[in-house]
Amino acid sequence: MAQDKRLKKEQQKAIQDNQEVLAAELTYIGQTAFQANEDRQRVGQFFFISFGSFIAAILSLQIEENTISQQNIFFILGFVFLFVAIFGVITLLQLARLRQAWLESVAAMNTLKTFIIDANNKSIEGAFDWLKPPGTYKKWSVGYFQAIEVSLVAGVAFGTSVAFFFLTFNESPDHFYVTLGAIIASVSISFLFHYFFYKGQLTSPSGPQAIDVEPPEK
Repeated sequence: MAQDKRLKKEQQKAIQDNQEVLAAELTYIGQTAFQANEDRQRVGQFFFISFGSFIAAILSLQIEENTISQQNIFFILGFVFLFVAIFGVITLLQLARLRQAWLESVAAMNTLKTFIIDANNKSIEGAFDWLKPPGTYKKWSVGYFQAIEVSLVAGVAFGTSVAFFFLTFNESPDHFYVTLGAIIASVSISFLFHYFFYKGQLTSPSGPQAIDVEPPEK
C-alpha cells in the first residue's frame, strides 16, 4: 500500500514537473490524428477526380478517320480502365494506412490518459468518454463507406476494361448474353476483391499492417 502511494506521488510530481511537455505531446497527437483524417479525405477525392478526368478525356477525344483503327482504340481504352482499377487498389491501401495512423494517434492519446488517471487515483476518469479506441475495421463509418465507393468505382472500371478487351478481340460477338454475363461477373469479382483487400489490411492479425491500439497494461 505504501509503495502504491509513493508511486502515485511520483506520478503526480512527474505530471506537475512536465506539464509543458505533456501539453505539447497532447497537441502533437491531436494534430496527427486530425491530419490522418484530412489525408483520408484527400486520397478519396483524388481517386474520384482522377476517374472523372479519365471519363471526361475519353468523351472529348476526337480521332480523325483512318488515323487509328477502332480495335486499337478499344485496346487502349481497355488498358486505361485497367489502370484505374489498379489505382483503386493503391487508393484503398492508402486509406487503410491512414486509418491505422489515426488509430496509432488514438492509442498514444489513451496512454497519456491512462497515466493521468492513475496518477489521480482515477478521480478524473469520468472526464474522459473515449478510453477505449474503436475497432480497426469499423462498419458504417465514413471511412467504411469511402472504401465501398472506391471499391465500386474500381469494380466498374475493371468491368469496363473487360468490355473493351472483348470488343478488341471480337468485333461482332455471337453470344451477347455470355459477353454481358462475363462483364457483370468481372465487375462483381473486382468489387469484392477491392473490398476484401481493404478489409484484410485492417483485420489481418499479423504483418506490418497490424498495430496495437490498446493502452499498455499497468
